[in-house]
Amino acid sequence: MKKVFFFTFFLLFAFSILSCGDKPPDEEIIKYIEKRYSKIGKIENFKRLNGYTTEDGYYIVEYQFDLVLDIDKLRNIKKLNNPLKTLPYTTLLLLVSIQCPEILEGEDRCTLQEKAKFIKVENGWIPVE
Repeated sequence: MKKVFFFTFFLLFAFSILSCGDKPPDEEIIKYIEKRYSKIGKIENFKRLNGYTTEDGYYIVEYQFDLVLDIDKLRNIKKLNNPLKTLPYTTLLLLVSIQCPEILEGEDRCTLQEKAKFIKVENGWIPVE
């Protein structure tokens, strides 16, 4: 009986240790966020709010961060003078302004909450768009 208890305890302990690495590190999530927003500003005050694994092996992470708009970057976008080149930036700014209407009133900082889906691969984690 002691052997069965010890074996069960050992399996549960090993599983709990192995499962600790089954979420993307904050650095990967921040890198994903920065890739999306670096053309218009910078990311500050990242905070992971929640995370869970889905049945099909994806990891969903909920997070919050401050987006600080960079006026110089926005001016450079305006100088492109080509609607096709400015469309991705305009779309991104529109989506941000929907979540943070205060940026339309001149604020340069906005707190956003988002979710992202990641999948574990051989060399770490990658976002799934």
